[in-house]
Amino acid sequence: MLNSAGPVRLETYAARFDDIRIDSSLDIEGDRSARLTGAFTIDGQDSKFTVNARLEDAQGQVIRAEEVQAQTGLSWDLAAGDVDIWWPIGYGSQPLYTLHLELVAKVRRRFGLSTPPRKGSQAGWFYT
Repeated sequence: MLNSAGPVRLETYAARFDDIRIDSSLDIEGDRSARLTGAFTIDGQDSKFTVNARLEDAQGQVIRAEEVQAQTGLSWDLAAGDVDIWWPIGYGSQPLYTLHLELVAKVRRRFGLSTPPRKGSQAGWFYT
């Protein structure tokens, strides 16, 4: 007998982010442009997933959005006017940015339909 404090729910996934690495570099001596790169490790049944990536500033304004292939990762060049430099306290502002990543996994499941089971009947829902 299984005792529980409430309903039990089992969740499964077709894919999930196993590891995310985001790196940035800034051309401080030149035109103050920036490069943002990202590498993703996906745990799932198929390695050909896409990632919806969206970079926002502190006010929620979208700076850049793009769908990228998970296996190739993210590589964005950002112009000086797109992003501001983060400075230590006393030297300037500390603007923060948010990178939203959404894994796009297409799932297909085959199933058959039938009428609800009746007493003495074998009809019902089934999966293949």
